[in-house]
Amino acid sequence: MDFIKKHYEKIVLAVALVALIGSAAFLAFKVSALNEEVTAAIRSRPKGKLLEPGDIGIYTNAIACLQAPPMWNDGPDMFHTGDIDKTPAGGDKPPVPLPPGKEDYTVLGISRRPFKLIFKEYTGDGHNFQVNFVTRARTFIVADVGMEIADKFEQTGYFIKKFEKKTVEQNVPGVGPRELDVSELTIQHEGDEPIKLVLNRETQEKEPVASIQCAGGGQLRQASRQQEFTCGDKTYIVVDITSTQVIIVDKLTKEKRTIRPAVGK
Repeated sequence: MDFIKKHYEKIVLAVALVALIGSAAFLAFKVSALNEEVTAAIRSRPKGKLLEPGDIGIYTNAIACLQAPPMWNDGPDMFHTGDIDKTPAGGDKPPVPLPPGKEDYTVLGISRRPFKLIFKEYTGDGHNFQVNFVTRARTFIVADVGMEIADKFEQTGYFIKKFEKKTVEQNVPGVGPRELDVSELTIQHEGDEPIKLVLNRETQEKEPVASIQCAGGGQLRQASRQQEFTCGDKTYIVVDITSTQVIIVDKLTKEKRTIRPAVGK
């Protein structure tokens, strides 16, 4: 008893120290057990099937088509370049409306607006030609000479008439003489002059545009080949435009009309 009385504080301190060591050991054991449970749960978690990559190719042209809708404007110069042919073919006579009940639109005239093309690529000795109409948001790929520049969304009416493979030697600064591909692709729309495109060189041409007004007045619309316009409850497609006439088809009934404008070029 005397020993306890003399060393009471030391005994209490020793007991507290033992209790503290025991608590620390217990906590370490619990943490270790919890880590093992978490690891085991992660390992035993059922693995889901990996998602297979989807085919987005079918949406590419649809998105491109939405990005390049038919373009309308109040005047013939859609790009505000001032470079448009407005020479009247019928003098200064006012437009002559069609007889009532025959059509619900009038073709007032034909003008020409600038558009740009690029011959971008080809394969082999002359196949799979890539042609870009800069006014569209996509590139047309045409397999061989003689075929139309078209895809499932649009028929441009331009056909590849000729391909000529050409190269020239050009001096590249710091490199020296190198052979440069300047192959030529000739395309043509029936009734128009041939257009010669040089590989990777932008070419500017002019395409015919019809000025159309619905019956009863309203906004004057500009439509090029293969574009649509609506008058009333009917939708029409401009199939072709020449310097003297416009061919229009009813989208629903497929009825085709050939119309000479009151004023045109």
